[in-house]
Amino acid sequence: MEIRARISITLTLMLLTGCSKSTVNISSGATEVASASQPMPTPTLTRIAPKTNTPRTLKLKLTLDNPADLKVVQGQTVVKGQILSDRSSARERLMTQRQVLLLRLEQLKQPKSSKSVSQGSTEGSYSEEHAKIDQAKLEVEQAQNALAQFLADSPWTDYAREQLNQRSEKEKLAELNNILQQKKASLNLAVAQLQAAKEKHWEELYKLYKEQPQKDTSVEQAQITTQLKSFESELVRLGVVRSPYEGTIKKIKWVGQTDQELVAELTIIVGSNKETDSVNAKNSATSTPPAAPTPKPDITKSADKPKLDRREKQTPTPSSRGQGFHPSWQVISVHDGDTLKVRQGQRIERIRMACLDAPELKQPLGKESRDYLKSLIQQNGDRVTLKIVDTDRYGRRVAEVFAGGKLVQAEQVRSGMAYVYERYLNNCPDAAAVKQAEAIARSNRAGVWSGNYIKPWDYRRSQR
Repeated sequence: MEIRARISITLTLMLLTGCSKSTVNISSGATEVASASQPMPTPTLTRIAPKTNTPRTLKLKLTLDNPADLKVVQGQTVVKGQILSDRSSARERLMTQRQVLLLRLEQLKQPKSSKSVSQGSTEGSYSEEHAKIDQAKLEVEQAQNALAQFLADSPWTDYAREQLNQRSEKEKLAELNNILQQKKASLNLAVAQLQAAKEKHWEELYKLYKEQPQKDTSVEQAQITTQLKSFESELVRLGVVRSPYEGTIKKIKWVGQTDQELVAELTIIVGSNKETDSVNAKNSATSTPPAAPTPKPDITKSADKPKLDRREKQTPTPSSRGQGFHPSWQVISVHDGDTLKVRQGQRIERIRMACLDAPELKQPLGKESRDYLKSLIQQNGDRVTLKIVDTDRYGRRVAEVFAGGKLVQAEQVRSGMAYVYERYLNNCPDAAAVKQAEAIARSNRAGVWSGNYIKPWDYRRSQR
């Protein structure tokens, strides 16, 4: 019994010990599973931007009417919002056309503004009056030529004629001057008769307008309104282009050219650092204005092209002859109202302004025309932009001249300081603008249109 009791106690102790060990193992296992099932925390990574001295670059394509519309140069540092291009000349032209349409629309909206009167009756004929004016102009021109020929053939100057008392010379000169004044008076009378005929004609039309019903102008008003909307969108397209970032103009490249527009591609280094600033300083010290676009040659396979000899290879290309846009010339001197001398680096050119012909220095208004041209150029710091179109027989470059974004030819003609040169108008890309300027000068009777002056080409012919 005692032995059985000991064995029973021993088994009980063994069982109790086993159970406790099993419990610990199970709880330990549970702890391990629980800890394994819990998610591990994700580490937070902080991205550190690598330091670099190379800033980002931005390319912009700008559409221009002439190189003067571009307001920056290569190597220039720009700030955010700075003007890169401004097509002010094209915008002004469009705004003028829009103003004409607005005036026409206002006239159409007014009562009795458009009557069913034939075109011939509104314009009138005035053939007799015009014939008298043409005849009077011819007689004035003949008298001026006779006077000029007498002075050219006379061996005496005005001073010598006065001091030596050349009576016959003085009498002949006085006679020719009297004839000229009489012819001018006849011309003024013919012009006054034409004006009186026009006033009488318009009085008759006014009476006729009162008796006729009003014309329906809704179709024309709708057309003008459509045109005005297109003008508004075009004005937005011609707006000022500003830099979106601070940076430096790394490169200016001309990538396209049509008869009306130029396309330039600007590469801007965005941002700045010490290395960029040092590079910019070096570029700005050595930068030159970008070369203007030149027509691209026709590229064909070399096998299809005949071999050129040495003489043919040295034939100048259109770009070497200087055709096209040539920005930023320094004006050295102004000879008269249509001729000047310019410099670009070591290159010096004599420029004959296209589109116009100014009075010679010995003619009336000749010096005034020269001085006005000087003032236009001085307003732009004596710097101009040229659009070279030809070379004349004297070796001068024939070119359109731009100063401060404005066509100088148009300004000269609009002020009455020059005539449109119809004979060579085919060499004038902006012929329409120049002819419009002349129409304004004639209506204002400005400069050469204030009197009956000899045209410069007729004057030169009389001096030969």
